[in-house]
Amino acid sequence: MYLLEAPKENVEDERAKFAVFGEACRILDDAGIPHVMGGGVAIRAYGRTRPLKDADIFMQREFVFPAMDELTKSGGFHTRDTDATWLFKAIKRDILVDIIVRTTGNIHMTQQSLETARRVSLYGYSFNMMGPEDLLFRKIHSHREGRPDQFDALSMLEAPIDDFNWTYFMEMAMTNNLKKVLGFLLWAQAEVGEAVIPRWVICQLTDRVLLDYCTPESA
Repeated sequence: MYLLEAPKENVEDERAKFAVFGEACRILDDAGIPHVMGGGVAIRAYGRTRPLKDADIFMQREFVFPAMDELTKSGGFHTRDTDATWLFKAIKRDILVDIIVRTTGNIHMTQQSLETARRVSLYGYSFNMMGPEDLLFRKIHSHREGRPDQFDALSMLEAPIDDFNWTYFMEMAMTNNLKKVLGFLLWAQAEVGEAVIPRWVICQLTDRVLLDYCTPESA
């Protein structure tokens, strides 16, 4: 099922969620805690609009507990650890904000991920939004049955994103499951057209896959 036209959420529910999301990010900004907003909120900046069950804020591990302390002290959030070593939670008015340090494929936040973030306003709130290159890369690797990631990623390629840095994207792709990246990009070309992805990107990934596959050690 093609999901680019995802169902829309109740406007009042949306505004309530974004008020909490925006407050969380303002508190982190004011405290000088490096972070980026990812997940479905970031998808809205670069791709489709779909209902949101929470917000995903990414940061490096050493900032997690200072962030949770600040959200509790300055915003009245209830925060807690989880059984997962990569996921922490902050809740206010029954609205959930996930704090994430790594995603599927063991992809961690890096200094470059922070430096390539973009300032974006949604519903009147300012977010330090994960850059489209990092977001697309993580969405490709996070896809599994029952999740929206594959079509989130596809929606990002429906229209050109200003100043998308394919060179930076390729630096990440070459170091982590490049077959999965190539497979997604070929599928995306079949769905929305070949022009959405530069030819050199497909060629470099294909050449690398063939080189790895055809070496004597792989024979």
